[in-house]
Amino acid sequence: MMEKQWYKIAAAKAELFKPGEEKTEVNIEGKSVCVVLIKDALYACAARCPHAGGRLVLGKTDLSANIVCPVHHYRFSLKSGYNTSGEGYHLSTWPVKENEEGIYILL
Repeated sequence: MMEKQWYKIAAAKAELFKPGEEKTEVNIEGKSVCVVLIKDALYACAARCPHAGGRLVLGKTDLSANIVCPVHHYRFSLKSGYNTSGEGYHLSTWPVKENEEGIYILL
């Protein structure tokens, strides 16, 4: 198993998100990652829903830090990855850190 490492994805939030947007996709070492901004907090998860592969960047989010798949509306916690609507699916999530040098995701 490869050792995890921090990958810099941007110098600042303004580089990642267009005004009024809260989700974007980035590619890190061939892996598509959905990056989400909710109430000034950053989250990172797999770009596709583990149920049917819907692109989560097209889904909705809520103030409880959940993301909703646009295909079947399954809801996932961006904090834990667990499916909150009870179907038993788990979404891969990764830590995000932001400091004066930029924004990083631990993969």
